[in-house]
Amino acid sequence: IFYRAHTPADGTRCMKKVFESRNEAGMYECAKCGKKTILECDTSLRFNVRLSVGDCTSNNWCSMFDAETLFKKSAKEMKEILDRDLEEFQVYIKSRCLIPMVFRCSAKIETYNDAPKLKIVINEVSEMNYKESGGGPGLDWKEVASAQIAEIRAMEAELGVNHEDLYQ
Repeated sequence: IFYRAHTPADGTRCMKKVFESRNEAGMYECAKCGKKTILECDTSLRFNVRLSVGDCTSNNWCSMFDAETLFKKSAKEMKEILDRDLEEFQVYIKSRCLIPMVFRCSAKIETYNDAPKLKIVINEVSEMNYKESGGGPGLDWKEVASAQIAEIRAMEAELGVNHEDLYQ
């Protein structure tokens, strides 16, 4: 769920996973940059979370690297909880499951073992904030449902399928 990433002090962006140096205690090595003597202050804890995201039609496995919006805690805070109390960590993870959320994702097809594979990365997460009819902050649930139905019908038209035909 976490990894230590290279975050150079000079402002360049690496974010590649680093490994503890075999030669020097307290130092890290970065395969991407080729640096062998990286101080811990030039690294940071990052999330690498695999999620099964689904709705009533299907589900997909996705990756998320900046999961602070999902967990509402930084990777460092989550690691401290894990180190302090495994049960507390597991309870907190479970408390963040099965919550209606909006996911902003990017997707691409990669080849793995000569077969195409869909890779989905979650870039941002926000919880659904429904409002009751008559006002208040958030989204009107009827508007959200109507928009989702229209989106599903547009995808079906693009693919030339109809879910009602599939499930009769």
